Amino acid sequence: MKTTIYVLGLLLSLSWVSCKDNDGNILDDQGLTAAQSEFLQVLYQEEKLAHDVYVAFYEVHAFHPFDHISGSETQHMERVAGLMTTYGTEIPILEEGMFTVSEYQTAYDEWMQIGQDGLEALKIGGYIEELDILDLQEAYDTLEMPKDVRLALQDLLKGSENHLRAFNRFMEMEYDYDYQPQLMSRTQFEEIIGS
Repeated sequence: MKTTIYVLGLLLSLSWVSCKDNDGNILDDQGLTAAQSEFLQVLYQEEKLAHDVYVAFYEVHAFHPFDHISGSETQHMERVAGLMTTYGTEIPILEEGMFTVSEYQTAYDEWMQIGQDGLEALKIGGYIEELDILDLQEAYDTLEMPKDVRLALQDLLKGSENHLRAFNRFMEMEYDYDYQPQLMSRTQFEEIIGS
């Protein structure tokens, strides 16, 4: 009996190591394709970008949304890091304001200058949340992630939509500014704001 259980366990573990997804992509030993693992690495740094930008802007402007939302971004980073640990994807250890994704590093450096103006800082917050929403939706729709990852993406998406609404409200209240979406369609933006 013990031998049978051992052999079954061995066969299951071997089949898991060499399994493929529906498109024939070879999965790694934890069950993710290379594209899925890479997405988690980029997503982690995208959440870090939001966190680091909001922390820096709060120090300059002391706007409540930056303080509150940076805390949420910390939770988002921890959620993605948990998935990365589960699936054996390396978590980058980076100082605040430092990124290995070159586009994020360039954006952060530029935004630190532009965001010295309060309204511009808030518009950057809107841009970041739009970027998060679009990236999360695309990954959810195209990468066929495992169930636990898909649930996390849904939660992160809801969080980013809440953050976009918060930035929009604050710009209206403090600056009487009608925020215009920078990445998504006006229809998509209005659906989020109105929900």
